[in-house]
Amino acid sequence: MQALFRAVASRRPALGLIHHTYRESQFCAHAYQKLVGWFGMQASMSRRRNCFDNAPIEPFWGTLKKRASLSSTLRHTRRG
Repeated sequence: MQALFRAVASRRPALGLIHHTYRESQFCAHAYQKLVGWFGMQASMSRRRNCFDNAPIEPFWGTLKKRASLSSTLRHTRRG
């Protein structure tokens, strides 16, 4: 839970952020889920015994991250 506190403190995510985790005991715990809700996040995890639920969307997220990183790099290059 300390990692979640640190992440929220440093990133200050917008309300409604989708917080995706694996289905491990610490993430399924009632206290952790309550904390995620308290921060205004929406919890997301795969169904039990189905680790492939998110496989189709993973390439999309990879592309989005690369484009965001490139966009940020270009912005900083133009300024400096």
